[in-house]
Amino acid sequence: MKTAVILCSVLLMIVAGCKQESPSPDPKPTEPSAADAKSYAARGIVKAIATDGRSATIKHEEIPGYMKAMTMELSVRNTNEFAGIAP
Repeated sequence: MKTAVILCSVLLMIVAGCKQESPSPDPKPTEPSAADAKSYAARGIVKAIATDGRSATIKHEEIPGYMKAMTMELSVRNTNEFAGIAP
């Protein structure tokens, strides 16, 4: 009888330790979809354009409801977006 109680206790501990883990969240953040995109009007001054033409440092005014005025580097995928723009 004592052996049966010990055996049942051990089996209960093993079963309790064998719970199924919940799936882990996807480690990669998802890209926002076009439906999530919002547009904001903004004005700024181009302070510099990188020599490779892939980014520009722009000092912009406050964008109400989005961000405070600041100077930041902005990148583009298509370098033609900076065509005709100079500091």
